[in-house]
Amino acid sequence: MSSRKVTMYTIAAETGLSIAAVSRAFDPHSRLKPEKRQLILDTAKRLGYVQNKMASRLSGDAMKIGVLIYGTLEVYYREYVAGIRDAHAEFVDYKVDCDLRLLDRSRDALEAAYAVLDEFIAAGVDGVVINGLSSSEHTEPLRRLADAGIPFILLDSDVPDSLRSGVSMNDTATAGRMAAQLLSCGMAVCGASTKKTAVFPADAGNLSQVSLTDSFRAGAAEYGLEVVRICDTENRTDLAEELLEGLLADHPDLGGIYISSANSMPICHRLRARGLAGKLAVVTSDVFDELNGCIMDGTVFATIYQDPFMQARAAFEALYRAAAEGTPIPERILARPQAVLRSNLELYTKRH
Repeated sequence: MSSRKVTMYTIAAETGLSIAAVSRAFDPHSRLKPEKRQLILDTAKRLGYVQNKMASRLSGDAMKIGVLIYGTLEVYYREYVAGIRDAHAEFVDYKVDCDLRLLDRSRDALEAAYAVLDEFIAAGVDGVVINGLSSSEHTEPLRRLADAGIPFILLDSDVPDSLRSGVSMNDTATAGRMAAQLLSCGMAVCGASTKKTAVFPADAGNLSQVSLTDSFRAGAAEYGLEVVRICDTENRTDLAEELLEGLLADHPDLGGIYISSANSMPICHRLRARGLAGKLAVVTSDVFDELNGCIMDGTVFATIYQDPFMQARAAFEALYRAAAEGTPIPERILARPQAVLRSNLELYTKRH
């Protein structure tokens, strides 16, 4: 037999049964057909499976993982929520509870987000997934989790000084270079008269956005693009529109725009209103219903899917396995950025 570690997944593959059924087989109080339970136990014995901490939790207290989503854009953070719920559904038979707190920045003050962290500490959770506290100003509140001995993973961007256990985010170094190449192709399709481009990040102080901008600059140099301006929108619709108008006034021969956050619709709406849809290349981020129409009508040449579903799911699973199996938490979990154009958009509109 192979020296590879035998896990519950090995037994599930060997028996053709689900991982949930395998987990229930080790709990004498669970509801499982006797013949299935016996098959699983016999297979485990034959393969030399040693029941680990994950299985032993079935007879102990439930584990609890806290999740704080302090979101800006619902079209984006609902993907995080879906990823968390999907991971929880997979592990729920292992007696893990998920305390999901969803706050919206347009309604909830920052103090409310900090209060949630304090509640997680008071509850003694086994781990926390956090989105929305993504700059140095949040370092001290985040450190309170580390001081309490609670591991936590940040979604979307890193705050290294927070003593976080890990970060689950888009591969920004790759995504920015992809955006530059896609924009170069889009400018050729649009017949742009210049190679002038501009970047619209959501928050110039967010390390994820900084990395996207830097990697785009590197890609732009490779493809002969001239980056004429970085327009920090602060995730504000009014500011995004104002910055766009100023950009077009100063550079009426602009060839392309890269919007590195999911908050792209204000810019797309303004381009349509000015009759510029399809006349300059636009590369955006992610896939959501309202943006799909802009891709289909040519307002947007391409978008880069950052897979927030996977980011959140992987973070939850990493915390669970750390607590249940003692598996080290990866310092960086990177989602693979994926180029989405009109030709393959249908594949992404039917996900999850």
